Amino acid sequence: MSDEQRTQSEFWSRLRAHPAFQAAVVFAGGSWLALQAADVFGLATDTVRVLGGLLVAVLVLLVGFSLFAVLRHDRPAVSVSVARVRARTAGLIAAALLVLGTGAWFARPYVMPPLRPGAEVIAVLPFNATGPGVELLGEGLVDLLSANLNEVGLLRTINPRTTLHQFDEVAGGGSIDLAGQLRVGRNVGAGSVLIGSVFSTGSEVRITAELYATESGSIIAKAQESGRPDSVLALVDQLSIELMQDIWRARAPLPALRVSAITSTSIPAIKAYLRGEQFYRRVLWDSAAAAFEEAVTHDSTFALAHFRLGETFGWRESLGSAQAQEHSDRAARFAERLPARERALIVAHQLHEQGRVEAIDSLQTYVSRFPDDVAGHYLLADARFHAGDLLGIELPALLDGFERVHELDPSFAPNYAHLIELAILVDDSARFHGFLADYREISAGEAEMYEAAGRIRWGAPDSALALLGRVLRAETPPRPPVIGRLSTTSTLRTFAETDLEFGLAALDTLAAATASTQLRNAAIGSKTTLLGSFGRMDDADRAAEPLRAQNVNLSLNFSLPFIFSGYAPDELFAAERRALIDAAERPSAAYWLAIRALMLGDTAAARRHIAVARTDTSQSGNPLMVDAVEGWLTVARGDTLGGIRALKTALLELGYEPRVLGPSSSLRVALAILQLTQPATRTEGIRRLEARLLQDPGAFPYVAAPLAEAYIADGRTQDAILLYQRFLELWQDADPGQQPRVDAARAALERLVGERAS
Repeated sequence: MSDEQRTQSEFWSRLRAHPAFQAAVVFAGGSWLALQAADVFGLATDTVRVLGGLLVAVLVLLVGFSLFAVLRHDRPAVSVSVARVRARTAGLIAAALLVLGTGAWFARPYVMPPLRPGAEVIAVLPFNATGPGVELLGEGLVDLLSANLNEVGLLRTINPRTTLHQFDEVAGGGSIDLAGQLRVGRNVGAGSVLIGSVFSTGSEVRITAELYATESGSIIAKAQESGRPDSVLALVDQLSIELMQDIWRARAPLPALRVSAITSTSIPAIKAYLRGEQFYRRVLWDSAAAAFEEAVTHDSTFALAHFRLGETFGWRESLGSAQAQEHSDRAARFAERLPARERALIVAHQLHEQGRVEAIDSLQTYVSRFPDDVAGHYLLADARFHAGDLLGIELPALLDGFERVHELDPSFAPNYAHLIELAILVDDSARFHGFLADYREISAGEAEMYEAAGRIRWGAPDSALALLGRVLRAETPPRPPVIGRLSTTSTLRTFAETDLEFGLAALDTLAAATASTQLRNAAIGSKTTLLGSFGRMDDADRAAEPLRAQNVNLSLNFSLPFIFSGYAPDELFAAERRALIDAAERPSAAYWLAIRALMLGDTAAARRHIAVARTDTSQSGNPLMVDAVEGWLTVARGDTLGGIRALKTALLELGYEPRVLGPSSSLRVALAILQLTQPATRTEGIRRLEARLLQDPGAFPYVAAPLAEAYIADGRTQDAILLYQRFLELWQDADPGQQPRVDAARAALERLVGERAS
């Protein structure tokens, strides 16, 4: 052994024998175990970092002191043998501590959750934005970071709409401190809140974020990134990854996080999208549509922008409108780049815009997985509402859905349309005015339109009509869906008050005030339907003349129920009857002719018309419609239950609006009436008819008798009595030719009352 080696060996022996170095060895093992224990028991990241720094500092001091003492040749106060025993003991203790710490490190992913406590559910709050060019990012980062962090492992983010509503509620229009921000997180059920700031100098953007536990107020994680203004998306990506590194405990590597995959690679598209989101949340439909259109102009594959644009067109126009479906389809086409949550919602929305019943199942699964998602709950409630008479969904269930949305976010403006409409349907003026007061704070312009609806339903007739005319002639008239609701409200009041003159005057006001030929014709046609629904077929025939003069097919659409049911005498609607005969060989008319033949009991003619309908290759042609009519024919041939099953299956596959073209509405009524005749299906048939009458009281005179008989068979005699009484009220001024029906209803009522009395 050389002198140099002998010197090194002697130095190492003296170092191991020194008490300070032995303490350092034990301290190192204990420090490793302490850090793992701190991590396992959920100490905040900053706390663990501070603890680690302190332990390293102490370790350096111990090692430094022992080195200094050895270099000075200080001798231990114990014998060499004792020093060796002590060194061996220190080594064993240190090794044991290292093993325990390493075991804790390996066991941590299996005994503890993969995320730090509180980080499992995050509410992203608006960031403070200062400087040029970052105004949108204050609220925009709520959308971007919520999407970027959502469903990373077991992590979930609260829906931005819910978070922003609660933030506004707590802030009350002013600033909000940390205590208030933590309260927002608790209110939305989050374990932590992500807050921060965005600062821009024009040439550089700096984003700082901190994640706070909502219960303790301690910092769980924090991150900061800076870069050029045109690299905002990359900064958000890096910020997300840095946050995840602080809260991620799983042994697996961090998942890839890319905002560009979730949204777009185009900065102008992102900015337009975030601006559109702000307008959308505030019910500024025109501004929202312009912003989303700008976004898809910059990036035609921007799925989320197409999704929102489709929703906006649905509200500006109607469910299933051409533009709403176009952008809904495009969103679904480009949805492969989206996370599972957003992709599931877009696909469900596409099904809803198409009127497919599968949308309801998809949305029920979605909201069970994401119970705080306002958009999902609203789409589910809306789909159930539009499919109400198809599925026989009762009114309380419809109300529950929209009221759940209202509980989650009272600022979600689209929801108010249905809440207010349903309040009118159930004749609940207190609920109506309560919802209207909330809505007025969000959108005063739209609220005025619904105020007109309330005046129409419950106000004095003259003032209601005056307000209706003023609203329709406003510089910015109501959207077509709202005009439709005003018309529906007029019909509801007409039937509820048995006030035909008011209904006719309201429709005349609508026809005179609207600038739309389509809406004017709809008002005239509704007048035809309304007169016929009160048993005044002669007047209904005269009311249809303006439509007949334009095109007999226009008046045919509104007179078919009277012709097919036999309520209109043969001399009325002569032009429409001739049009039906002339169309006998046209596939597009064969559906209707088959239904007419079935109503008249002519199964041979029904078979001929069904065969012609099978050849329909037009855009409106649908083999499911033919299957439905054939199901009715099966009933006429004697297989009632088999025919009902076939008819129901076809109608369910056909779906609800906008897919309910042509005779499908009549077929749904036929299905319900057929179900009334069978004990096994009677309850479902009653539910279907009651749901139908909820939105279309004009059908009441035609279904009153079979529904009353079903009530009697179901033991609901009092309900049957009320139905007959209502029919006689509505038809008190019916044409003389309708008296046999009036007399039959009166005789049935007298019999039931007599039986009840006895």
